[in-house]
Amino acid sequence: MLEDVISTLKLSKTLTGIVVVSSSPEVLDLGRSLGCETVREEAGGVGLNKAVELGVEYAGKLGAEAVLILPADIPMINPEDVDGLLLMGFSLEKPYVVVSPSKDGGTNALMLSLPTPINFRFGPDSYRLHLYEAEKTRSNIAVFHSRRVVLDVDDEKDVSLFLRYGRGRKSWTYLKETFRASCCRLPVRR
Repeated sequence: MLEDVISTLKLSKTLTGIVVVSSSPEVLDLGRSLGCETVREEAGGVGLNKAVELGVEYAGKLGAEAVLILPADIPMINPEDVDGLLLMGFSLEKPYVVVSPSKDGGTNALMLSLPTPINFRFGPDSYRLHLYEAEKTRSNIAVFHSRRVVLDVDDEKDVSLFLRYGRGRKSWTYLKETFRASCCRLPVRR
């Protein structure tokens, strides 16, 4: 899924760089192999909100004026979604926050101007909490709705939806092959 998200980001006409944050050497190697900047978390991770802070801080040091934060588990996102999110943010006066919700009340995309106007609140109910943070800091707010961004792959139902609509993506091919292989390993009665 990370490869799908990065591949989509690379097709954006507006995005200027990609930063991958992880404690996993394999994930960081993959990010570098795909041409991304990487930030290594402490071993075992530091928690999602702290990891996001590390990535945003790194992007700021690279000269970014705004950041778009995406999780790796939204493989349905397409370049039009990325550019739509970015253009929505760029149309607002600073400070600004653009939030795109997940189906369960979380946040699947968050764009904001730098310096960061809000505290990150990823986790349960983060969509509402990010809107609250933006209101509290008197940031300009926009909400980006997308049927592709709303789908994060968290459970069997999500996998089923993704297999129905995600054809052509690397993670779709991987899941199809995995299910095909596991279906063929049935016990044989003698």
